[in-house]
Amino acid sequence: MGKGIERFRPSGAMVVACIALSVALGGSAVAAGVIDGRALKDGSVLRASLKNNAVGEEQIGTGAVTARQIAQGAVRASEIAPGAVTASKLAKGVRLPNVVVRVLDAAVQPGPTGVVTHVCQPGEVALSGGYSGLPATGVQVLTDRPSPASRDAIPNGWTLAVQNNTTAPVVVEIYVVCAKPEE
Repeated sequence: MGKGIERFRPSGAMVVACIALSVALGGSAVAAGVIDGRALKDGSVLRASLKNNAVGEEQIGTGAVTARQIAQGAVRASEIAPGAVTASKLAKGVRLPNVVVRVLDAAVQPGPTGVVTHVCQPGEVALSGGYSGLPATGVQVLTDRPSPASRDAIPNGWTLAVQNNTTAPVVVEIYVVCAKPEE
């Protein structure tokens, strides 16, 4: 080498520091390429650890989640975007039921328990139901459920039991959402 030109030779400590800096700066990129779903143990990522909308349909493979893997009540109607579920997105052969809401106005007399049941038409199945129109005071709802409510029974109506502590009958609107057979 010529005079006046010195060759720079990094020390061992400098080499280690540069490697550490490279790993620190590129570490997450390396981790993203190394860690995938197969490397995660069941239950290791909790729901609280995920940001809203962190997992979308593009991250879930076709057939990766089955109905058996979804807990009952895990997905509520309020969590499904309007138009997100259409007949074209359902598996072949799945048909949407014809649905009708049946409404009944019934008077509940004063007393400890007044029971009102509204049923679907023959051959229909009750999907849900409810009530409206009760006063804010003096009336207590004791039961608001499918009918029959026995385990494994197929419901065909909706039952409301009310305690009317007023001195006059109260009118309640009870409704049942029924699935009609295919025509």
